[in-house]
Amino acid sequence: MSGNTGMSLFQRAELLYHAGDTRGALDGYCKSIKRILNDENVTALAPVGPMPDNFPREMLGLVWQNFVGFLRDPNLNFNEDTAPAACNLLKIFKPGATSPQLQRWSPRFQSTEHGRILFKALQITAGFTLGLQAWNRQDRATAARRYQEALDLAQTHTPFVTFPNTFVGLEKYVSTEVQETKDNLDVLERNDTANATLAASLGQSTGRRDVVDMPTNFCMKRIEGNGEENLVNSVMLATNACAKCGIHKMSLQKCGRCKSTLYCGAECQRSHWPSHKPTCRRPAQFG
Repeated sequence: MSGNTGMSLFQRAELLYHAGDTRGALDGYCKSIKRILNDENVTALAPVGPMPDNFPREMLGLVWQNFVGFLRDPNLNFNEDTAPAACNLLKIFKPGATSPQLQRWSPRFQSTEHGRILFKALQITAGFTLGLQAWNRQDRATAARRYQEALDLAQTHTPFVTFPNTFVGLEKYVSTEVQETKDNLDVLERNDTANATLAASLGQSTGRRDVVDMPTNFCMKRIEGNGEENLVNSVMLATNACAKCGIHKMSLQKCGRCKSTLYCGAECQRSHWPSHKPTCRRPAQFG
């Protein structure tokens, strides 16, 4: 057992990484994570020297940070096709997931406040990673949903959404990612609003997952996961629009009566009520 601890497996993975074997390193990170989740104290601190402020101090958190970093890097090309086992491990921690494996591991975090915070951190960063993977597949709608799910979970622990963050370790790591993801989602929503305005002027649909085809000789700039810029002549809308003002957002609220018409806030819902009232119906009840 002593030769196969989470720490020793992580160290072997690091050696493989520095030798240029990124696949072996990723497999090693997975083994280290599973060893800790199955057999060790999930909140145990890593027995290493000084680290940057935004590095988790927990052994599990430190390995996880490297693990998700590999899955996010488009240059490494680790995805569901090329690294299915790693991606399956990632998806176990998707916010809202309820797999049997998660139900087995979750209680190991729940006995202490530290454990519960660490568990949320894994879920949040898993959600961000799944969002980036969807973005790399050019699935903007799924990317936006994964981002929003993770951001909603981050709201349940104040240090994760405190900027600037004076904490160190896990909370600094997550809060930095939350801020970056919020900024990315804000840009995505603004672009959706502009693209939907163009689509409407061309007589095209403007709902979530609708694809906007640009006019001839008109291209848009797309920022790839690795920072590269490409020109595209069509784009998928990732969000729906407020029924009143037309702004596109992930955090729209449903009409409390019909459960289908969406609004960005109470003010838009109130001002739109005279127009919406004639068609607003409660959903049909069956059974």
